[in-house]
Amino acid sequence: MQTDSSLSRAPGLWQFVLMLVPFVATGFILVYGLVGWLVEGQSLLRWRYEALEVMSASVLSALLLSGVTLMLARRWGCRWPHPLVLSPVLHGVTVVAVWVMVWLRV
Repeated sequence: MQTDSSLSRAPGLWQFVLMLVPFVATGFILVYGLVGWLVEGQSLLRWRYEALEVMSASVLSALLLSGVTLMLARRWGCRWPHPLVLSPVLHGVTVVAVWVMVWLRV
């Protein structure tokens, strides 16, 4: 039985990987950003010193990963409500929001 769903066009393993990796990357960025709001004293000074460099590299790589995921999903014919199209957009918005939060803290 053949369906016309775009879900069947994207390879199963790639769907899993492209959904899991952005969650891990966004989770790392979110935890790192929230730690900056919780630490105090000497730890806060160290966090501020390295935060902009770490966050810049992390945000750029997460946005690049989201772009690649979106490009592959569109190539496989996935349309807007498909999770492989929706996920990179939401991860990109979340990453940029955390980046702004870190800039406000530093």
